[in-house]
Amino acid sequence: MYPIDIVLYEDSLYTRVIELLRLLWAQNTERYFQWKYTDNPYSNFAGMVALDVDDVVGFRGYMATPWEKDGEQFIIPVACDVVVHPDYRMQGVSVSMGMKAEEVLSDCPAIINFSCGEHSLPGYKKLGFKPLHEKTLKYQQGPIKNIDTEGVYMIDRPRSMSTGYCQKIRPVRDDKYWGWRLRNDTTFIYEFFCMDDDYILLGVSPDRTSSFILDYTENDLHTIETIIHYILKHVNGILSIHHFGASDAFDSLLNKFRFKRKERIAYWPVVVRPLREDISSDKNDWCLRGICSDIL
Repeated sequence: MYPIDIVLYEDSLYTRVIELLRLLWAQNTERYFQWKYTDNPYSNFAGMVALDVDDVVGFRGYMATPWEKDGEQFIIPVACDVVVHPDYRMQGVSVSMGMKAEEVLSDCPAIINFSCGEHSLPGYKKLGFKPLHEKTLKYQQGPIKNIDTEGVYMIDRPRSMSTGYCQKIRPVRDDKYWGWRLRNDTTFIYEFFCMDDDYILLGVSPDRTSSFILDYTENDLHTIETIIHYILKHVNGILSIHHFGASDAFDSLLNKFRFKRKERIAYWPVVVRPLREDISSDKNDWCLRGICSDIL
């Protein structure tokens, strides 16, 4: 075994990286990688690769996503899809890739991660990441009262969210984003439920036995309540949401609909690594609700 080299991903490594990623994604590996990284309209930077001579033994992906604050739009990479070959684990390969990535991404305002678990958290802390929000899985349980859902309708894609002035860091949801986002067909069937100025994006499993609230607006809580009620009346199976950064009002609404925390799923923190002085790890500086949690 030779010293491990950490290099930028390049197209010549594609086949070997894909083979390693099959340990992480058993199906649709090539299509998902191309959509998430090489066809990403915000950056085709895919991530870092660990090499033992010519053998790809590690990959750490960074998915470019659009954000805004105080009228300025910028790209924040999402650290995701970390995989190390079983023969090279527990040797610091993942952290080494993360350290090299920070050098490459030093012009970005921050790096964020939404899928940190108890086993990966120590590594992220070594890289200077700070917990930003807790993340839990909630699912709807129990009957609901019948209320009027007139006015709810379905559309092909959500309207763009307002990009007006906001002092908090929040994700951009415009036509460019949706044009890219909806090309990912490897996980869910997407359905959009709208009423007035609000929508909920639903990801439905191919067998239609489960669905996730992936993205939502919150302009009028009563409207969102009506949409959720409509969904629960018309969608089969279990309705779930990866819950983080929600407002107290939205959280209370989920409780009203008898959403329960899944006890077997640990609290996963959202973690952030600020790389610019005006970006903090204070959760009050971030507006994270309504993020498409299935790709983060």
